[in-house]
Amino acid sequence: SSHLSDSRRSSLNGLLSGGVRVFPQSQNESDHLVDSTTYLHILIVDDSDLNRKVLRRQIQSDAGGIWQNAVVKEADDGLTALEAVKAEMATGRSFDFILMDYVMHQMNGPEAVKSLRAMPGFTGIVLGITGNALPEDMLAFRESGVDDVLIKPLSKAKLLAAFQKHLKTGDDNFV
Repeated sequence: SSHLSDSRRSSLNGLLSGGVRVFPQSQNESDHLVDSTTYLHILIVDDSDLNRKVLRRQIQSDAGGIWQNAVVKEADDGLTALEAVKAEMATGRSFDFILMDYVMHQMNGPEAVKSLRAMPGFTGIVLGITGNALPEDMLAFRESGVDDVLIKPLSKAKLLAAFQKHLKTGDDNFV
């Protein structure tokens, strides 16, 4: 089963075909408002400024694709990520995807994911990211509740494939 709600997945599936819906259908200044429910809301969690910057650039360079107009926020450790998720949820929104590094100061990725999954109302997809393909690291991430584990370095194609997989199917299968 998927962590992303069916209604949210349905709203976002238009992005897979490159469509961004515009509302309302009237002849006034609001014609140019784009429906923010079709934007992906993404949180990048990594203690490396460079890694966050690389991921953000990969996402923001996807003009016309599923990341078009994505709202991207960043956190530098697990604790900061939890605060960012709480703040986002307090506004009535939630992150659709969280890219979560494994090794970070204060709170590592698996600890943060366990806390996220225990958070009432959190339904986002969490992609665990690690530089270590060690079986014990992969297992720790999976047991914490991630939807997928990706190994660094991440190409744009590999990252995009992970997003597409979870938007289309909502599977909890691991790559």
